[in-house]
Amino acid sequence: MAKIKYDVKGVERGRDFEQPKPGLYTVEIVEANARTEDGKNDIELVIQIIGSDFDGSRLWTYVGLGESTQWKLAELTDALGLPEKGTIDTDKLLGKKMKVKVNADTYNNEYRARAGRFAPLEASADEDVDAEDDPDDPDAEDTDTDGDEGEAIVGELNGVELSSDPEYYDDWDDDDVFEEVENQSLGLKGKAAKNRDKVIAALVEKVKEELGGGDDDDDDDKPDYSDEDEWTDAKLKKEIKSRELEIKGKATRAKMIAALEADDEDDDDPFDDD
Repeated sequence: MAKIKYDVKGVERGRDFEQPKPGLYTVEIVEANARTEDGKNDIELVIQIIGSDFDGSRLWTYVGLGESTQWKLAELTDALGLPEKGTIDTDKLLGKKMKVKVNADTYNNEYRARAGRFAPLEASADEDVDAEDDPDDPDAEDTDTDGDEGEAIVGELNGVELSSDPEYYDDWDDDDVFEEVENQSLGLKGKAAKNRDKVIAALVEKVKEELGGGDDDDDDDKPDYSDEDEWTDAKLKKEIKSRELEIKGKATRAKMIAALEADDEDDDDPFDDD
C-alpha cells in the first residue's frame, strides 16, 4: 500500500461553471490527447472558453483521424491556420486559440452544451460559421438539406439521446458510435458494425422508426436506401444529383440517405417524372 504526502494549503479550488449557451465563442486548447489504442483513432481536445459570461467553462470534443472524418481534421487545421499537409504535435496544440460554435444538446433530460464547428479567430457568427440545429434559434436550419422542412427528431432510446439528423453524430467519437450497434440492437455484423457511416445511417433509421410516429402504411412502397446491394454509394450520389439536392459538408452515405428520405416525404412518388 502506498502512502502519499500532500499539502494543498492555499491551492485555488476549482469552481462550477455554467453550461455555455449556444453561440460562437473564442476558446483555448488546454488539453490535446492522441488516442490511438484500444480501437480509438482520434484527438481528444479539451477547450476552455475565453471571455464572455462563460469564461473558464470547458468542453470536450473529438477529432477523428479516420477517412470518414477527415473533414473535421481539415476544419481544425484551418481554424488554427495550419498547412493542409504536415504533422500535428499535440503538445504544440496547447495554448492555441480558435472559435468554436457551441450547440444545444441534452443529457439525462438536462441541457448540455456541445462543441460543434471550429472556425478561425477572425470568424463571425453571421459570415463564417454555418448555422446548426439550435432549439433556441428559430432561424436555425432543421436539417442537412434545403428541401426538407421537417424538424429533426431527437429522443432517448435505451438510455441514450439519439437524433434523425446525421450531423448530430459528427462530434461523437468512434467508440460512442460503435457502442450503439449492440445497445440499440441495430443488427449490423462484421465490418458493417465498425463502419461509422453505416452505423450512423442505421441509428438515423432506428430513430425514425421508433420515434417518428405517423402513418407507416406506405413504408413498403418506399425505396430502402440502406440496402447496399440495391443502393450503392455511386447510385445514391447519382440520385442526389438528379434531384438537385444539396448536402452540407461531406456527402457521407448517412447524409445522402437522410436527404433522399426527406425528399421522399415531400413527394408521394419520387421516381414519377410527371
